[in-house]
Amino acid sequence: MKLLTNTPSKIYLGSHSIQNFLNNLLQESNDSKVFLFISNSLPHKRVHKLLTVLPRNCFIKIVPNTESFKNFSVVQSLLKHLLTHQADRKSLLIAVGGGALLDTVGFVASIYLRGVRWWAIPTTPIAQMDSSIGGKTAINFLGKNTVGSFHLPQKTLIDIEFLSYFPKPLLEESFAEIAKMALGFDKKLCDYLLIHSLSSQESLLYALRKCILLKRKIVLADFKETKNIRTLLNFGHTFGHVFESVEKISHGKAVSKGLCISLSLSRRHGYCHKHEKEEAMALLHKMNLVFPINLPSTTILRKYLMKDKKRQNDRIHFVYYKKKKSLLTQATFVKSLIYDAQREF
Repeated sequence: MKLLTNTPSKIYLGSHSIQNFLNNLLQESNDSKVFLFISNSLPHKRVHKLLTVLPRNCFIKIVPNTESFKNFSVVQSLLKHLLTHQADRKSLLIAVGGGALLDTVGFVASIYLRGVRWWAIPTTPIAQMDSSIGGKTAINFLGKNTVGSFHLPQKTLIDIEFLSYFPKPLLEESFAEIAKMALGFDKKLCDYLLIHSLSSQESLLYALRKCILLKRKIVLADFKETKNIRTLLNFGHTFGHVFESVEKISHGKAVSKGLCISLSLSRRHGYCHKHEKEEAMALLHKMNLVFPINLPSTTILRKYLMKDKKRQNDRIHFVYYKKKKSLLTQATFVKSLIYDAQREF
């Protein structure tokens, strides 16, 4: 695996070498104890490979990797596990799984003894492409990710071999996060994706590397999302989160729908030219990221949009697609967003 970034945390990217690499990192790390939280959905073969390189002072806990896992009851259970085995400030937590598991373990690491070190090993497409980068941790409480913290993992190890276990449609849907980064932040990556297929390992590694470095740059500029810079990463997510909750579809498919709505609203308000919207849609079509859009009722739309973390009173900092292929955040009335989306779809 190769080191991509050294600050503010170390991110490694590669394929087929994670167990040996992890073993070397653990030998170099000065940990009093290691606590491994590993997803129960991982193939037994991959779990066995990881377990063979763990140190003797390691405590292993197999946990679910679903959105329902992200709650206060689970947090209490994980904290009790740490206390029972006398975890101290020199202990290391390692989360191996998808975004839900990483979010929860990262949150636990941020509050246990006022913060202990943790490493992230994302194993799902969305976790590798987006949610493991940036240091956001959270659990769900009366809404998605309503309770959380900013707590960067000391190290993030991304091994794309894990992606070989996922069905092709689910993997392709997750490429919505790559499309988001390309459309919003890197024209050259857009051009690359129009020519190359991400079905090849070489192309996927290239695209992931570009997206990770782009997101790192944005995160460093606005770590706690106070300057409306990091907010740009929510491109396609405002309506995407609504579809994800209401239709119970994958995050990638939901974001794809959200991107289409954002592009249409951007064109409607003149933020981008017609040909710029068409070029953006051409990329989504090429990546098989265009799906039928059936908006829920006004009542349901309002219910979920009012839970959006970017909402301030009755406005949301909505991310529009701007001229010359850039992004713009604009405080927009929730009522107006609903009205405009209904007019377009």
